[in-house]
Amino acid sequence: MNNMSGLNAKLIRIIGSPFIKEENVLTNDDELLSLYDLAFKNRVALLYLSKYRRVDWKPLLEEKYQALKKREELTYDVISNIAAKLNAFDKNNYIIFKSIKPYPSTPNDTDVIWLGTKEKYNEANKYLLNNGYIFHEWAPQQKTYFDERGKNFIGKGKKGGIYYIDFYEEISTDYYAYTNKHSLKKFIVEREINGIKVNLLAPEPELAIIMFHSVFPERTFQLEHFFVPLFYFSNNNFNLELFLNYVRNHKMTYAVKSNISLLKIIHQKYFNII
Repeated sequence: MNNMSGLNAKLIRIIGSPFIKEENVLTNDDELLSLYDLAFKNRVALLYLSKYRRVDWKPLLEEKYQALKKREELTYDVISNIAAKLNAFDKNNYIIFKSIKPYPSTPNDTDVIWLGTKEKYNEANKYLLNNGYIFHEWAPQQKTYFDERGKNFIGKGKKGGIYYIDFYEEISTDYYAYTNKHSLKKFIVEREINGIKVNLLAPEPELAIIMFHSVFPERTFQLEHFFVPLFYFSNNNFNLELFLNYVRNHKMTYAVKSNISLLKIIHQKYFNII
């Protein structure tokens, strides 16, 4: 993450912590606008704009808010569309993960892990090509497609990220699979999005994978990586024992401890408690 001083500190305090029950920090429209670019880069722009939205704020803030809401809605539409297609192909062998946050957000793309055999994975790739998806790029144990509705918006570096779908054969980076996908089947949770039943991953393994992934391979810690765990951990329905067991059983302890060390330091610095 960038230098924690200045705008970063202001943004953290303005968003607040789900563990701290307090009134919104008093702020003004110019301050909200001054933080927008930083919040967008850290993938928390919709979170803080949703928190402070009011009917009489500056038109530019409403314009930015509506643009992010549209992007969020389009992302959900892409998710429900790919789920509908995969439900028709094989509804029991896919999970959409790392794509929906526990707060208002605008994900960069949609990640799908295939739980079936390699042969069925190859069949699924052909199926996607025949059902409204266009091949974008190849990576070891992963192929990236985009929804054909986004063909005029895509570009290098996943420009127009709403429409991209990473279709994983393994949960991996390059050739290294860092967790056993077959263990995830028992953690499928079904949620209805836009009237479509979608296979998502339970919050506990979802968070473990997100925290591991930020260390390996990403080696990054944006404000998104600070707030996502806080919102999960503060949810009374989050099963901490299940989370810890998943982390230990899948050899993710070092990476997750590294994340939690940063959470502890930042939370104590800006909210005075651990």
